[in-house]
Amino acid sequence: ARSVPGFSMIEALTSCGELFVRFGGHSAAAGFTIANENIPALASHLQALANEQLSDDRLQPSLRVDAQVGLAELSWELRNDIAQLEPFGQANPQPVLMSTGVQVVDVRTRGANGQHLKLVLRKDHGPTYEAIAFRFGHLADALRRHPRIDVLYTLEANEWNRERKLQLNIKDFRRAT
Repeated sequence: ARSVPGFSMIEALTSCGELFVRFGGHSAAAGFTIANENIPALASHLQALANEQLSDDRLQPSLRVDAQVGLAELSWELRNDIAQLEPFGQANPQPVLMSTGVQVVDVRTRGANGQHLKLVLRKDHGPTYEAIAFRFGHLADALRRHPRIDVLYTLEANEWNRERKLQLNIKDFRRAT
């Protein structure tokens, strides 16, 4: 089980430890073994704790922006500089970049059910960049109607058929303001 900031999983599980065969972990994540008949009591207990300890604003998803960058500034040098910060993980997240007023030049859906987007982006008359947006396929038509966006992404190297390109892995976007 994973948690959100401000809610300690290990404290929550310890407070109802009698329900488990065994459990362990830390504040951000924990694991446990539980008898089936104890699952409803666990769910009720955890829901009550969450209601008591977490406010609605803490449960709103949020993204951290590390730098605002113009698309024309994207380069292999920047990608290599970012790679020097690896390994990425929960304690060291990959830097999230923001570019504003970006033009969506092309929108295509990908995946068995069209659940992902493959985009081509450009700022003004600058270079184009390919982007992937996992689980955003339902917004394809909206992007076609309103193709200027502000976008949050990680900068990645995409290798396909022996060709290496910079690619934006989109985390979120909004209509340009």
